[in-house]
Amino acid sequence: MKKYLRVINNFVVYDIPLEIIAEKRAEVIAQDESKVGTKEFNMVFSEEYQHGMDEDEVISSWAKEHITWDNIKIHAIKMDVMKKDETVTEFKDSISVVFH
Repeated sequence: MKKYLRVINNFVVYDIPLEIIAEKRAEVIAQDESKVGTKEFNMVFSEEYQHGMDEDEVISSWAKEHITWDNIKIHAIKMDVMKKDETVTEFKDSISVVFH
């Protein structure tokens, strides 16, 4: 099974491959902790990427704080369209990790 980050935007449910979010998270953390292109950067990136892929709560919490629809829409896979009368949460509150 593959992991995805699920979001709702304008009554449409989308899944984004989790590795896209894990890469963005790892890059941000590695840039904060070391110089790009160094051995240390690559080590931090690798460790943080794997941590993000392994820990659903870590990646979903980070995503709620750091991603926007504009950052991820290019990677979004349309999964479902909600009925207009269904309760819809805010974009950031809709973020969850799913498997399929």
